[in-house]
This record gives sequence, C-alpha cells and structure tokens, in this order.
Amino acid sequence: CSSEEIKNRTLDKFEYDEADLRMIYNGVDFSRYGTLTTEIQKDKLRNKFGFDTKRPMVMFAGNFSKLKGVDVLLKADKALCEDKEVVPFYLVMLGNGDCEEVHEIEQELIESQVLVRYPFRDPIPFYDMSDIFVLPSVTEGFPMVTIEAMASRLITIRSKAGGAFDQINHGENGFLFDIGDSATLEELLKEVVIRLSEFDGMREAAWLKVKDHFTSECMCQQTLAAYKTVVDD
Repeated sequence: CSSEEIKNRTLDKFEYDEADLRMIYNGVDFSRYGTLTTEIQKDKLRNKFGFDTKRPMVMFAGNFSKLKGVDVLLKADKALCEDKEVVPFYLVMLGNGDCEEVHEIEQELIESQVLVRYPFRDPIPFYDMSDIFVLPSVTEGFPMVTIEAMASRLITIRSKAGGAFDQINHGENGFLFDIGDSATLEELLKEVVIRLSEFDGMREAAWLKVKDHFTSECMCQQTLAAYKTVVDD
C-alpha cells in the first residue's frame, strides 16, 4: 500500500489480515529533486520566464479540473488578491485540462497578471523558481507532486486527501486543510505569503522527510523487503 488511506480501504473492502499488508511509499529521484537551488539560479530562471524576482510564487501542478481542486485554489487566490494586507504574488499552474466552472475567475486572475498557466512539461524549473506549492485535490492516492515539491524545499500546502498524513506533519513540514475548504487555504496562503522568509525551518523539514522516507531508493528497499518476506514464508 502506498498510503494509510489505501491500506485502510483495502482492509475494509477485501478480506486481508493487516499483517499481510506492507507500506511501500512512492519515491522520487532525490538526485533530481533534492538539489538545492541558489537564489542566483532562482533569479535567472525567473528572468528567463519573465517573472519579477521579488514577488512570491505559488505553484500548482496537475490536471486543471475540479477533481484536483482548482476551483478551491482559484477562489482562495481571488480572495487574496482583494486583501490589501497581501503583497502581489504569482500563481503558476502547470498542467492540462479545462474547468468551465472557474473560467470567470481564471480570466480575471490572468488579466490582473496574477495567474500564469503552462501546459504540462518538465516541472523541475518551476519547482526551482517557486516558493510555495499547493495541492487542493478532492481525491488522491499518494501524490508524487507533493513529495517533489517538498524535496525542492517548497512550503507545501495540501488538502487532506489520500496520502496527506503520510506526507505532511501539519505545521512542521507543511500545512494541511480540509478538502474543499477554500477559506482555510486562503488563510494559510496569506500567512505564508506575508511571512515567506520565516519558513526556512519548514522547508528543511520537508526536504528531510522526503530524503528519509520518500526516495526511489527507499521505495526499492521497501519493495525488496516485502518480496523477501514472501519468499521466506
């Protein structure tokens, strides 16, 4: 099983003994995602894509759909744009798809030069030049984008969909909010955008969590251990 939620669903739906199940978390190539990006490298990337180097950048990667919670994210960001306490920021959305329910908000944020959309491509340059990552999904298994963002030392905010409690210790290496709760997401984003320079400890804790638990090497070791148990039995 790749998350506690999947494990619990498996136990509920099928007649397995808990002792027969093994947790094997998905893992990232840490040599690709875990390398520190310097401020100089980050500024060069932003200049390449035409972004102001001083504005906070929020990133989303995934299908542009309600299932991925883009309506929740856009509602939260629209509210932030109207909050005079919040400094100007970017919302960079990487992915394909269309969500008719949020066309009006989407166009408004694009015209105000807050929202920038890109078709899905190699996400690493976007992780490297971003500050915050948001995954507001309605349902998940164990999303790779979250651990990619954490390995990239982004302040990670995600919904409590599948894998949330395996990946995030709320307030320690990231933040969690209830599925569909745009108001709480807005509050979390406001806090982080305003106090962006104060979260270095959280960035490091996120990086360490991935390094210790969610690398491809860890995944291989867990898989081999599971096979060994079967063979030995």
